[in-house]
Amino acid sequence: MLALERSFVLGTCRLTWSHLQVRTLFKVKGRNELAVGACGGLGGGPYVATISGPWMTAYNVATKGTLILQRGKEVRTQLLGVAVSPSELIAATANDSGKIHLWRLDELMPAPPKQKPGGVVPTSADAAHASADDGATVFSRAPPLRELHWHAQRLSALTFSSDGAYLFSAGKEGVLVYWATHAAERAFLPRLGAPMSGIVPSADGSALALRGTDNALRIINVASRTVSRTIHGLRRATAMLADARLNCVMVYGAGANATLQWWAPRADAQMLSLQAAPTNLSGSLPAVGTDQRRRSYRDTAAAGGTAALCVTHAALSRDAQQATVYTALA
Repeated sequence: MLALERSFVLGTCRLTWSHLQVRTLFKVKGRNELAVGACGGLGGGPYVATISGPWMTAYNVATKGTLILQRGKEVRTQLLGVAVSPSELIAATANDSGKIHLWRLDELMPAPPKQKPGGVVPTSADAAHASADDGATVFSRAPPLRELHWHAQRLSALTFSSDGAYLFSAGKEGVLVYWATHAAERAFLPRLGAPMSGIVPSADGSALALRGTDNALRIINVASRTVSRTIHGLRRATAMLADARLNCVMVYGAGANATLQWWAPRADAQMLSLQAAPTNLSGSLPAVGTDQRRRSYRDTAAAGGTAALCVTHAALSRDAQQATVYTALA
C-alpha cells in the first residue's frame, strides 16, 4: 500500500504532481479490497484497512502502527469487503457467507507519552513524535464487536455513512441493506435488478453509487431509499419498436431480459430504461438464462434460485403513452 506525502492541497497551483512522493506503508499478499477512513481523527489517523483471505490488516498512517486481525482455524470463510468508519475506531468486514462483522481498532491508538524527568508534562508535539516512531505490529484474535447477518449470498459491497451512524451493504441478492451501527435498526431497498459488486458514498452522505454485475451504476437517494438514476449502456436486444413521441426506438428481448430500453439513433444515446417485470434475486443458482441454458422453473425454485423473465413481445399505443408486453422464461 502506498501513501502520498504532501504539504498542500492537491490540485492547487502551489503543488504540482511532480512534487509528490510515494512511500510504502505495508505489504499484503493476494488480491485485496482497500478502505480508508479518518475514524474521527482519533489516534492521529487516517487509517487504512485491507483484507487478504480470512485476515484483515489495519494501518495507522500517523503512528505507522499495524493491526492484523486473525481468525481462528475453525473459521474458513474468506473476506470479500472492508470499510472503515469515518467517526470512530471501527472497521467492518464482509465474507462469502453473507455475514458482516464490526471490529474495534483500539490497538492502533498511540500509547500515551511518558512523563519527562522533573515532572514536565509532554507537549502535543512530543506525543506526535513518540507515536510516529512506534511502528509496532500487533496480532489480535479478539472477537468481533458485533455480527450482522441478513444476506444469504456472498457479500462484497460495504461502506459506512458519512457520519458513521449507518453501514450500507449490498450483494448477490440485489438488495441494499441499511444497518444502524450501534442499534438493531435496519431497512431495505429491494429489487435493484442485478447482484451488486461495489458501493461508494457521496461526500455529503446524501447519495450512494452502486455498481452492479450488469455493468450499470445506480445512484441511490439515502433519505428516501429510492433509485434516483441508473447509468448503463444498451444491452443486447432482438426486437425494436418506433416511438414517435420521443423520436427514438424501443428495444427489448435477448440479453435485455425484462428491460425495455429507449435509444435515440441520431444521438447514439440511451434515453431511458424500464424494468417490465421487477423480481428479487435470491438463491444459490444463477438466474435462468444467464448462462444461455434453459432450466426448469420448478428445479430452480426448489434450489432457491430465481427464474429470469424476458420480454418476447411488445406493443406501443398510437400516442406512445402506454406499452403492452408479454414476458416468458428466458
